Amino acid sequence: MRICRCGAVQAPWRRFYVSYTADDVCSASAAVCGVITGVKRTSVCFSKASMHAMIQASPGRAFLPACVRINVPGVQLDDIHAILNMRDAWRFLMGSIDEPVTLEYRCKLNDFIARNEALEWGKLRTGSVAISGTDYTPPVPQEAAVRAELAAILATDASATEKALNAFCWGTRGQLFRDGNKRTSLTLANKILLQAGAGMLTISAKNMEQFNEALLNYYDTAEAEPLKAFLYENAIQGLELHS
Repeated sequence: MRICRCGAVQAPWRRFYVSYTADDVCSASAAVCGVITGVKRTSVCFSKASMHAMIQASPGRAFLPACVRINVPGVQLDDIHAILNMRDAWRFLMGSIDEPVTLEYRCKLNDFIARNEALEWGKLRTGSVAISGTDYTPPVPQEAAVRAELAAILATDASATEKALNAFCWGTRGQLFRDGNKRTSLTLANKILLQAGAGMLTISAKNMEQFNEALLNYYDTAEAEPLKAFLYENAIQGLELHS
């Protein structure tokens, strides 16, 4: 099975579940449950039946999972490595939910997500990259411009949902890092959403083909609205809380 850089699925996806014990707690302001996609060759799912989150701590305080069971029989080591990287990124996110979104924070997320998957991770790329399925070639990111663009997204009067979708689209098309750009953009978008108690951005396997089509169109045209509309209608999930 192979997935090209743009995320187009070239073979059926396998699904793996990261199951948290009943005593695990995520954020004091939101329970994380649903589907997280974007890990290459995998779809990482949080099992709702096994995840019980409680909102009993002071606002903004985060608790990290005490135990993680990964059910991945017959999975390649690279796949497991990618899943564990995502686990570590989410642990970091939930432990830093109140920290401001900055370029440094985005780089730190990529440091977890793309660890040992590229020539370098956690820093802006300095070379060119190509994206399969499109003629679009993202320019080499310049630090000053990246800082200004991210600050502009966050400084608007838009809702947290709009900011999260804008940040996702911008980071995905910009290809700021050598690897893990969609995963990093998705995780950062979820930080923006969770910080505001506005749900989660999750792309289910059943919507993956349409998502890939919308993403390729965005790469080709630079028109973000169709992709944002698709994500808003199909990928913004409310939070299911259990007391």
